[in-house]
Amino acid sequence: GPVCCAAVVLVVVGVAASWLAAPQSWLVPLAGSVAQAPGMRECGRRARVGQLALRGRAGVSKQRLGRAREGGAGAEQEEKEEELEQKENQEQKEEDELTDANLERGIEFFLDVAFGPGAAPQSVGPFLWKFCMKSSLGCSFLVVSNDTFVDNVPSASAEEFERLLDLMGRFVKGYEKFGGASLLADFEGEFPGYGGELTTAQLQPTAAVHGTSLKLQRGLPTGTTAAWPSALGFFLDLRCRKVVHLLKKVMQSSRITKLIWGARGDFECLMYQEGRNPLHIMPTNVVDCQMAYKTKAMGKNIQSLPNVFANLPEKDGQVDWSKYHSRNARAFEPPLSDHKARYAVDDLHRLEVILRVGETETQKLVKARLSTRLVLGGLANDPLGFNSLEAVRQRLRKALTRTQASAQAVALMRHCLFIRKYAPTKLRPYEEIALDAAERAAKNILLKMKVSVPKDLSFAELEQEQEEEEEE
Repeated sequence: GPVCCAAVVLVVVGVAASWLAAPQSWLVPLAGSVAQAPGMRECGRRARVGQLALRGRAGVSKQRLGRAREGGAGAEQEEKEEELEQKENQEQKEEDELTDANLERGIEFFLDVAFGPGAAPQSVGPFLWKFCMKSSLGCSFLVVSNDTFVDNVPSASAEEFERLLDLMGRFVKGYEKFGGASLLADFEGEFPGYGGELTTAQLQPTAAVHGTSLKLQRGLPTGTTAAWPSALGFFLDLRCRKVVHLLKKVMQSSRITKLIWGARGDFECLMYQEGRNPLHIMPTNVVDCQMAYKTKAMGKNIQSLPNVFANLPEKDGQVDWSKYHSRNARAFEPPLSDHKARYAVDDLHRLEVILRVGETETQKLVKARLSTRLVLGGLANDPLGFNSLEAVRQRLRKALTRTQASAQAVALMRHCLFIRKYAPTKLRPYEEIALDAAERAAKNILLKMKVSVPKDLSFAELEQEQEEEEEE
């Protein structure tokens, strides 16, 4: 009778409320299939927007119920909230469409270079899609690693890794055939320089500078969106020897111009890095673009330009290097969080914007290329870095805080230990004097900070609590 009817009504209402409040599990595989089949992109976008809409409706329903119990705020307030929810869903839909279209264009360009226009097997696109991450602008970067390297990017199996290397090799060979091919390049790691360690390499094709003439392509492309630039970038794990070999092909190619910002420390590591990840790479056809600009700090340089991309975070302060380096600990140890991975690849976007919008000219880039060659020539004749030792001491003198001073003292001591460890013969008297003075300067700070640097140049392992505190 009436009791049974009431029970049925309560059950139906409870099921409906649960269905609205919970994320719909049947939509998740549909959204995830985008990463497996490009033909399912539209379905994936609808699924993501559908999830947002369902969750939005559930949230609005709960708010309405709460207001009804408290007396409510009226239909006008409800309409405003519904409009806001619809606007947010539309913005999310547009963002998904931009990033999906960006990835499609990036992979299409990659495949055209690697195989020739329209000649790539149909299975390659979905395969590459699986191992891509996004920059802060929604630009796709192919993660090349044989291990867990970036959170939320699956680890490649042995077979998949070999396939990635083969595809990358095809791309490099194809890109070398381009007239005026150029790449943006950057690196991240610990203490770039003698005694330091590079862990990642970031590369991305660019049309901002002609690789041969260095003619600048001024201004941003028409219709620039949050997903520009669209060329597929590459995020390389330098812990893997085969990936280092791939990087060596790129960096030593005379047919591809590499554009870097503030390259000296990276050059020193590329040429002389030992330890866990030996590199022994001699950079060729490289331009340190920093030499073509008055403002040398990338963060300050980008701040002086128009706010081209609102989604591109400020460079400074994203990673507190000093807190880790002051203890001789790694600040950029894989697996990398999404935040740190984006920090690494975003520098390529900053460099592209500076090249396209910043105040310089082609002739200054030509001079920068000549100056870069001189720097590389000097480094080739200084395998122990005595010419760089005084610059490291100067940075120690200019440190503003105890933490910064400790970090610079660690860098100086690592350089000194590098010389002690890898000097092929007995040092000359004047070299010994310079080295002793540098060691004393570093030890004075490290003793006060109770920090030590092992002779084997290994890094300290922070306690889990300390690491969590740093992340916060």
